[in-house]
Amino acid sequence: MNVRLYEKLTDRYREHIGWIRYIPAMRRISKAVIACTEQNSDCDLFYALAGIGDTCYMLCYLDELKKISGKKAVVLTRGDLETLVRSYSGVDGIILISEEELAAMRAIASHSEPDAAEEKENGNGYNWDVWKIVSGIKGADSALNCVEAMRIYQYHLAENAPVTYPDEALAARYTTIKDFDIYRNAVILNPYSYSLFIDGIIEIFEQLAQKLREEGYAVYTNVVGKQECIRGTLPLRCSICDFYFVTQISACVIGVRSGILDFTVNNGAGYLVFYDSSRDGLYLKNYTLTGWKTDSRICEMLVPPEHGPDFFAEIYRNIQLLIGR
Repeated sequence: MNVRLYEKLTDRYREHIGWIRYIPAMRRISKAVIACTEQNSDCDLFYALAGIGDTCYMLCYLDELKKISGKKAVVLTRGDLETLVRSYSGVDGIILISEEELAAMRAIASHSEPDAAEEKENGNGYNWDVWKIVSGIKGADSALNCVEAMRIYQYHLAENAPVTYPDEALAARYTTIKDFDIYRNAVILNPYSYSLFIDGIIEIFEQLAQKLREEGYAVYTNVVGKQECIRGTLPLRCSICDFYFVTQISACVIGVRSGILDFTVNNGAGYLVFYDSSRDGLYLKNYTLTGWKTDSRICEMLVPPEHGPDFFAEIYRNIQLLIGR
């Protein structure tokens, strides 16, 4: 454990969060920490979050937890996720911390040293699967989706516990696009994911983009930083909250499974989501976008190692169903 950094962190935020007590159950989750959720504790609900998907999953029962405990929720997060966190009406306070401090928080929770080299080697360095939530729990169902796993094994809530989603009115405060109408009936491609890469997926998106353009659709690629647009498409460079409303007004969203879809899934859009068939058989069950209880139109497809014209035809049939043709 990086003791010096931990002392700096606790000293810096002591007046905000009082004292921090980690519960053993969360040691199984390496990228996020929640503490002091017991009803008899005098500490606020306390979250340290990293990643878009992590944030959505960790806050997915926030309103119910606050209702039961009567406490306030304090969130520690990176600056680039501030507007996402502020889109949750149940968040009472936000404390921005650096990647270094966030790494220390994860290390404290998992009783290990922050390992920048390991994070660099593994992309974002995280591997948060449902089995980490349910491991060591006798009789736990490892085939659950993440939303249900959080409800049952992490928060111990009733079956009818309502799911918390971003508040559209709050998200709208953090948009920067002046005219969303230009994206009406456009198709939004989301081919990149920090945690998932599928062999041959770019070629699939290129074929889809060409076909959709021939059908008269404006096709955009959601890109961040140095990511490249799918050939023949327009770039969509926007904030997380902008993406929520762009996809809401679009004809449909076609993307690799990624955390940003957890944030937008309740906006009523149509989603065609690709998953890697080479992953463990539980991957689709654990991370299915349908695990969120929404009315959005969702179609999910496993991408086989070898895919030809028949697979592409199946993809396009699903797109037409989502669009309503």
